[in-house]
Amino acid sequence: MFGNYSYLISIGFFAGIFDFLTLTLFYKLLRPYFRKMVILIFIGLILTPLETFALRWRAWDYDWTKNMGIRVIESPVETYFFSIFCGIAVGSITFIWSFYVDKKKPVLRTWIQDTFKARYAFWNK
Repeated sequence: MFGNYSYLISIGFFAGIFDFLTLTLFYKLLRPYFRKMVILIFIGLILTPLETFALRWRAWDYDWTKNMGIRVIESPVETYFFSIFCGIAVGSITFIWSFYVDKKKPVLRTWIQDTFKARYAFWNK
């Protein structure tokens, strides 16, 4: 349907929307952890080229008609975008979870309430 951009669009849609909502709704809570999030993204980008071994062993493969065809160390460039988005997602979920555990509140219930109230969103004072 999207041709060479299918992989990139699916990553941007599913991971990008989640990251955007998480960073928007929990901006104030995640702001102190900005440096740690950057470190997580950097570690993910460093480890992404290890996928080359799996591609050479044919553990999995990419349909080259569904991605842009640009390779960085034998991995499609979309995989690096995926690593960035996943670093943001995993880091933000971990930091939000630890925030609620430290407050000794029920994690899921409080997290859902705060999400719908947008208590930690950047537009709330």
